[in-house]
Amino acid sequence: MWLLWFMAVNLAAQSVDIGAKAGVPLNHFVLDTIASSRFGSAYVHSQPRRYLIGPLINIHPVQRWSIETAFLYRRFGYDLEGSGAAFSAESVRFKRRATGNAWEVPVVWKPRLRFGPMEGFLGAGFAIRQIGGVQWRERRETQVLFQPPPPRMEEHQSTEPMELNRRTAIGAVLSAGLEFRTRRIVLSPEIRYTRWDSSRAGDDSSVRYKRDQVDVALNIAFTLGNHARKPMLHIKRLEPGVLLGFAPLAEFHLPATYRYEKRLNAYGASITFPLPRRTALEFSFLTRTFAYVNNPALYKGRIWEPSAIVNHDWRGWFAGAGLALRRANHLTFREFDITWARGAWGPALQGGREWRPGPVHLRLAVRYHLHSQPLWAFTPNERGRKQSLYILFGLISVRSSGGDK
Repeated sequence: MWLLWFMAVNLAAQSVDIGAKAGVPLNHFVLDTIASSRFGSAYVHSQPRRYLIGPLINIHPVQRWSIETAFLYRRFGYDLEGSGAAFSAESVRFKRRATGNAWEVPVVWKPRLRFGPMEGFLGAGFAIRQIGGVQWRERRETQVLFQPPPPRMEEHQSTEPMELNRRTAIGAVLSAGLEFRTRRIVLSPEIRYTRWDSSRAGDDSSVRYKRDQVDVALNIAFTLGNHARKPMLHIKRLEPGVLLGFAPLAEFHLPATYRYEKRLNAYGASITFPLPRRTALEFSFLTRTFAYVNNPALYKGRIWEPSAIVNHDWRGWFAGAGLALRRANHLTFREFDITWARGAWGPALQGGREWRPGPVHLRLAVRYHLHSQPLWAFTPNERGRKQSLYILFGLISVRSSGGDK
């Protein structure tokens, strides 16, 4: 059935792009909330997984617009801690942890726009979201009045908890982006906004979903058929590379009594697309680890920082500006009474020198990121930095894209 549908669409359309979409959400899936009443209180703390990925298909019935649909996967999670009075003679404390999968199917109409030598698009449409794969666990302590400790302990698990029984949502989608293509390969960075119909997660639930969802994504697709369009902006070559360097700024602002393990090394990868007028679009990511000890607690983890930067070249010297994202994972310590942002974003600046002796270019760069918030704030004297500074050495390979024939 799907094969017949795809063949019919391919014959009717001038061209069809098939590929993948990968991106980063800029906000949480679950809202951080505090709910209280005369019977008790509950605190919900989101544990976001900042990625989305899935296949896409972009159908071009005519040259001036297209229809895109995708099948996107993202994961979410949260912790909930609360207390209350079950009956007049009992007090209850409980902790819950839940994780799940969200599948989204957006259908977006995308008219094409021109910006001088560049091509872009706007988009409008709708999306359907389905929640599944829920794993819910609860640990409950019940203390009966006038009875000595310890309290009665109970543990529960479920795949269909009442606080997450609203599984389907519908939303409106708006998007905008740029398009870079060779004759067959399409590269399209975009920003997408979705407004969902409701924030309600379940019946009588303290959990609320974020209604306004903002994602930054990169689409990579291959054009099928005999109607591949000639690119407006010709990409002569692709420049993949590896990045090695160090981060001289410590990750934390800490009192002098704390022991901080300075792990300065950083590494990553990049891919650069040369553009007209001595400019280039560079996508890259950097990663590094951190650790410090506040006896007896040990805090450690890994930081990821993807970025998109537009560089301008002056005879081997270059400078650029763009957007950087930040994400922390593999954390070994977590509490409910501290702030864990886990993700942030902000502007990125870089400058440096590039030597081009042959098919492999050598690059020395200084890069600075200023993020919207620190990833964590334990106390006013113990908090993360909003800034990142890198000194990087790169090996860049120059390859033809195959679009200049």
